[in-house]
Amino acid sequence: MARRMSAARRAPHSALAGALQELDRRTRTMRPRRRAADLTRPEPDPAGPQGPPPHVLPRVVPAAVVVTDEESRTVWQYPTPFGLSPVVTAVVEGDGLVLAVLEEVTARAVTVRVWSLAPRRALAGPGVRVHLTASAPS
Repeated sequence: MARRMSAARRAPHSALAGALQELDRRTRTMRPRRRAADLTRPEPDPAGPQGPPPHVLPRVVPAAVVVTDEESRTVWQYPTPFGLSPVVTAVVEGDGLVLAVLEEVTARAVTVRVWSLAPRRALAGPGVRVHLTASAPS
């Protein structure tokens, strides 16, 4: 059987009815809108300007794709040496569960060894491609 009144009106002394009435009231009232003049004026950014100025180009991060040797190891010498040891990222290309381990990171080169973890832990072998990037520490 259909009822004509809302749940808030059927039980006026219920705590839930009061919450429902307040929710109904809030959904029916309109919030004040911004004036058209406010829409054309940009809001100030509290954090200040973001990113580099448009005339400054971002730094190029050296990257390379290297291939492992018979010992499942590869050495990559950076195009230009860093002042300190850089932050290096290594991603292995291949099937299965494979892990790249950074054995040595210097200001001039990085040594990476690749391990296969499945079905058992062993060296991945020769010919595995590793994608490397290096960036200066901040």
